Amino acid sequence: MKWTLRTAAVLWLMLLAGEGVAGAAAGKPEALDGVLNLEGYSFERDGELALSGEWELYWQALLEPGAFADAVPAGYARVPGTWNDQKLDGVDLSNQGYATYRLVVRLDREYDAESQDSAMMSVRIPGAASAYRLWINGKPIASVGQVGIDAAALFCRGLLYDSASHAIGRRMEAGLRAIATC
Repeated sequence: MKWTLRTAAVLWLMLLAGEGVAGAAAGKPEALDGVLNLEGYSFERDGELALSGEWELYWQALLEPGAFADAVPAGYARVPGTWNDQKLDGVDLSNQGYATYRLVVRLDREYDAESQDSAMMSVRIPGAASAYRLWINGKPIASVGQVGIDAAALFCRGLLYDSASHAIGRRMEAGLRAIATC
């Protein structure tokens, strides 16, 4: 049997586009301090799940997947939410800028796209006028436009993207490089 986790990445893209979205559905797990613990969560019983809650936020930093070992987050950002709803060190963030988000998801079983005995996951990302790059466990799975630190390096484009399933094991690390100046 194949299971799917269709993350409503509207959460990410609405965040990037500067629009708020209502909080997570009642009774669903949420990320806390950059970790979403799904041990004991049953996708078959409990259904799809949005990756909402507190994501690590690396404000004004465009990190690559391997850079997290040496990086310290500037804080945690509530997803869904707008950047200008966030504060770092007591200072409101601008509605324009760039950042890297990171979320670690703990799972209680293996998810492997190549095994017929294992479940698979996929990610759905609705279109938005933002540039972003999304990776799971260090592998890029979606990219729209070109993320950059200024207008010269930036290219934005709206696009609906539905990824293929990916092998992720029992621990998933999702990273999102994004810009909100489009």
